[in-house]
Amino acid sequence: MNTLSTGTIIKSDSGTYTIQKVLGQDAFSITYLALNCKKRTQVALTEFFIRDINERSGDAVIMDENDKKLYNQYAVDLARKIVRIDELYPQQPVATFTDYFKANNTIYYVIQMKNRESLDKYMERKGKLPETECLKIARQIGEALYYLHANHILHLNLKPSNILIDRKTGNATVTGFGLSKQCDEYGEPEMRTSIGNGTPGYAPIEQATYQESKKFSPTIDIYAMGAILFEMLTGERPPKASDILAEGYPAYKLQEAHVNDDLLGYIAKAMSVSVPDRYQTVEDFTKSFAPSMNTAVIIRPLSKTQQIIEELDSIKFGSIRVVPLVTGFLYWFSFLGILLPAISPVLEIFMPLFMILPLLISGFNLWYVIKSSRIKELTTSDKKYVYFAYICMTIVALAFFIATLYGLLSRL
Repeated sequence: MNTLSTGTIIKSDSGTYTIQKVLGQDAFSITYLALNCKKRTQVALTEFFIRDINERSGDAVIMDENDKKLYNQYAVDLARKIVRIDELYPQQPVATFTDYFKANNTIYYVIQMKNRESLDKYMERKGKLPETECLKIARQIGEALYYLHANHILHLNLKPSNILIDRKTGNATVTGFGLSKQCDEYGEPEMRTSIGNGTPGYAPIEQATYQESKKFSPTIDIYAMGAILFEMLTGERPPKASDILAEGYPAYKLQEAHVNDDLLGYIAKAMSVSVPDRYQTVEDFTKSFAPSMNTAVIIRPLSKTQQIIEELDSIKFGSIRVVPLVTGFLYWFSFLGILLPAISPVLEIFMPLFMILPLLISGFNLWYVIKSSRIKELTTSDKKYVYFAYICMTIVALAFFIATLYGLLSRL
């Protein structure tokens, strides 16, 4: 298996991590238990690694030249999702990232693991769980999914290994966003990348062909949530969706676990092979067994600044973002004001007006870059270079304006 060996050290701009062991691997990532050497705490360190195309040379992730375009598409998609999830209003059931960085030719993100373990490890220790505990965990998963869906994010890989349980409080937190998909307000994926088939037992049949559809489909996550509830109550891995299609839903497993008929029916509906027969929203499913589901403060409203930036970012000509292009053109065009005296001495009085334009544009560009979510996709060192370049541009524009104004006033 192409994993990093125990004791491997990985450095970011804000921390150093030592690999302790592998926690799990799926089609798009490898998750390690690691030690944050600075804080002396354990973390879950997830490495972006596409199983079908990536290999390893030493610690570095490599691929064939023909696969680089596909790999980069997925890497950009993951970076955008991490930024988007991290931007959202902090909500207890959704894991927050304590670090995100590039190293070894790939992407890593870090989640705090102190006093936490995955739900699958938790069930290995305890077996099937009491119904009250199952419903508590399911309610928190439902709240997390409701939060994600409200912000146009599909998880698409929900399973016990992607649920963290706090050993002290028993609270559940959703993680594992490697396959997740960010959609726009119309339900169309922002990046044209396949979502993968998911994990057998937790993925509905339609997930394998979801990339052919533009429709936002929360029913995929609802199926997985029902499958997790099935496993918690029975202590057995849920059957594959294809087996349910061929042999029918195994309601007898829940009956053997003494699950009441109402709850049995809720889970059966969530795991229906037919999409129209399934719950259509996670809120409907969760409220069927947990009427007190928390749906407050789910969407973090964008500030006026963020709304303006998102609107500006959305203006494109083909694949080219219009605002940086236009402002860059105006910036350099405005410096032609220096030539005004050569055209006519009378025009010299208009030079300050021409010279204040690059100052205003430089200030706008600096504000635009700092506030744009795209800056967060860069590493800390790359951010420093970008900030330095735009600050220098603003200083140069300010110097030109002051010099021009001083020269003009000295001749009056």
